[in-house]
Amino acid sequence: MHLYSYVLVALVTILVTCETFALSSVLTVAPDDTPTSDRTRTAVSIDVDGKRYLRTTKTADDNDEHNLTGVDDSTISADTTERAGASPSMLTRAKDRVKAKWWAETKASDDYVKNKLRLTGKSEEILKNHKTYQRYLYTTERIEFSKWVAQKPPLPTFDAWRYLGLNKMVLQGKSLKEIKKTAEFKSYEHYVRMFDQGISADWKVGYKTEHMIPRYATPVEMTAKAELWAANGMPDKYVLYALNLNKLPHSERVTVEDYQYFLIFKNAQQAMS
Repeated sequence: MHLYSYVLVALVTILVTCETFALSSVLTVAPDDTPTSDRTRTAVSIDVDGKRYLRTTKTADDNDEHNLTGVDDSTISADTTERAGASPSMLTRAKDRVKAKWWAETKASDDYVKNKLRLTGKSEEILKNHKTYQRYLYTTERIEFSKWVAQKPPLPTFDAWRYLGLNKMVLQGKSLKEIKKTAEFKSYEHYVRMFDQGISADWKVGYKTEHMIPRYATPVEMTAKAELWAANGMPDKYVLYALNLNKLPHSERVTVEDYQYFLIFKNAQQAMS
């Protein structure tokens, strides 16, 4: 077995370990950064070359069909990877993640990535089902959302709602039920999770964002967010704070217009139990 193969296996194994540690370290900020194995996510990438791209982020539990390093993977035998403590599929996924993350963080253009993956001119369906390309778009979205969350104060979720085109859908007469089936809503869902986790992390260091919800937020977006609070397991204390109801006694809370969204949150919470 070539020494080169052993070195490559060792390097990729280290990358897997480092990435796992990094993901666990930032879990409180972005708990959904890595899609889970039991679902398929669809979302909209943000600002790749000033464009927006529909994507389907699938799990990467299967072997990818593309070599992401330019190295002939045939030189890495199953026996070698087993002795190194990593399966061939683990190595492939690790190389996939590293490459996609590198492209996203270095702001590689969409055309460049497509060219590298031999996807130039391919149909939208092929692009949606290409794991490496989708991971690149997902990571690009995550990086952009991280910037929004890092602002002081963070970008309100309603601004993300508008940016993603969801308010336009409402104006076109689409119901919330219909909107929830769209790619754009999946991105909004992703941002709400990151936003809430970011606010929660700020709490731990003593920083509290005031006026989390702008007065121009619409009832549809507020309803969607209240339901997501329940789905994401946010505590009552957080929801009351977000709605600026936390300092009011119960007798006064129930008279405030935004209390209806706390009730929507509680009803959604109860429906899940």
